[in-house]
Amino acid sequence: MWYGGYDSRPRSQDSSAGSAAQDTPLELLKQRLARGEITLDEYEKLAKVLSS
Repeated sequence: MWYGGYDSRPRSQDSSAGSAAQDTPLELLKQRLARGEITLDEYEKLAKVLSS
């Protein structure tokens, strides 16, 4: 609903990250590494699984 210029819909936390439908599993993995959610070791193991 629109109230005098205020949009009450929740906003995306990162507007620069494209649509979730466009992100590949590897891209999501890279983003998790960049945010510090996984270690480099975890990233390398998971990337290897995804590429096989």
